[in-house]
Amino acid sequence: MVDDPSLQRGLEVVAAIAPMEPSVADLVDALEGVLDGPDDIRRVLEQAEQQGVIEREEARVTTGSQAATGFRTGRIIKRLGEFSCRRCSRQVTTGHFLRVGETEIGPYGSTCIDRITDRR
Repeated sequence: MVDDPSLQRGLEVVAAIAPMEPSVADLVDALEGVLDGPDDIRRVLEQAEQQGVIEREEARVTTGSQAATGFRTGRIIKRLGEFSCRRCSRQVTTGHFLRVGETEIGPYGSTCIDRITDRR
């Protein structure tokens, strides 16, 4: 457990998504939903590497030896309505939200949620 709540929340996001082996860019996109800026994102990625949750290889993230269980489809919540995708700004009628612990990140369109969770 980490004392800084935003760092802890970021680490939860990394642990949830890392088993899907996203690109670094897609992981950063997901972290932007719960963190305030690039310095926080950098701290989370560095901490995740130090804790063995992830390993970064070029532009890909792989699961480290201490990674949490995989990202489950049940953690993706769909809602109907008028949304603007957090990643690409496209207007969508179905918003997809990542639920990580008590935090929901989103909304994302179907293509962007697939990219972030590497369900392509």
